[in-house]
Amino acid sequence: MERKVLLIMADQCEEGEVAEILDIMRRAGFACDGVSIAGEYVTGQHGVRILADSIMKEDISSYKDYDCLILYFSSRQNQPSHPYQLQAVGDIIAQSYAHYLAGKQKPGE
Repeated sequence: MERKVLLIMADQCEEGEVAEILDIMRRAGFACDGVSIAGEYVTGQHGVRILADSIMKEDISSYKDYDCLILYFSSRQNQPSHPYQLQAVGDIIAQSYAHYLAGKQKPGE
């Protein structure tokens, strides 16, 4: 079974680190999706624009099947700015934890 990783990205991220996370996860055989909370493109600290695989939606149901969540916010300036984004990130974490507690997702499987 292929493992799925969700990388949540924001403006002012460190471009090299975002690229490395995506690259390493994909080379390791994970399906890794870079989801932006900023729009179609995320602009890094040095002005490099990164095309996101998708833009975070208000409806988080499409994120429930991910096995791992990576939050990549490099400074206070790029935290989720819209209330639904902050709520969505919290809901994804809560949903994943509840799934784990229910025994549906076990570490290392």
